Amino acid sequence: MHRFLSPLILLVILAVLLGLTFMALKAQNAHAGTTYCGGPFDKSCAQVEYEMRIKRQRRARALARSREKARERARERRRAKRRHRKATRVLGYRKYEADERIEVDPVVCRNYLAVVGSQYVTKNGAEDSAIKSWQEQVRYEHGERFMNWDTAENQQVRCVRSSIGELGSKALDMTVKFYRCEVKGKPCQPPFETGK
Repeated sequence: MHRFLSPLILLVILAVLLGLTFMALKAQNAHAGTTYCGGPFDKSCAQVEYEMRIKRQRRARALARSREKARERARERRRAKRRHRKATRVLGYRKYEADERIEVDPVVCRNYLAVVGSQYVTKNGAEDSAIKSWQEQVRYEHGERFMNWDTAENQQVRCVRSSIGELGSKALDMTVKFYRCEVKGKPCQPPFETGK
């Protein structure tokens, strides 16, 4: 039995020595600068270094772009703050003496407004309806101070027939005619009146 063990042991020892020798040669070649750096495709070291350099450059460019965008956003925020910052305004008032005259405020007017009223049997009624509609529209858009028709500037009224006279009796020539008016005016608030 000892005869069979000794060649087997010798073969194992020989295999171990060959493996150690191969590993030593591989380590020596690694330190000596082999032509291949490994990886899934056994690329050369020069190719791997080139690809790594390209990746570093791309990463550096992307980082520089993101930093530039951040700087630009910060500049925009600073500009916006400067643009919206208003100087301190001091609102003062003057106390008038009893004998001093107070200047009359200028009349404040708004834009033109044209309104068409409801139809009526008479022109006066149609005109009153149009003026009432104008006042309602002015009160809705500009407030109660502007709705007085008497203080409006450039008042214009146009009344036209809105029917052909279907109602009534043709035999007696009493057909009813309806009218509709359109009014235009520039709503103005009334000026202050001097008190007692």
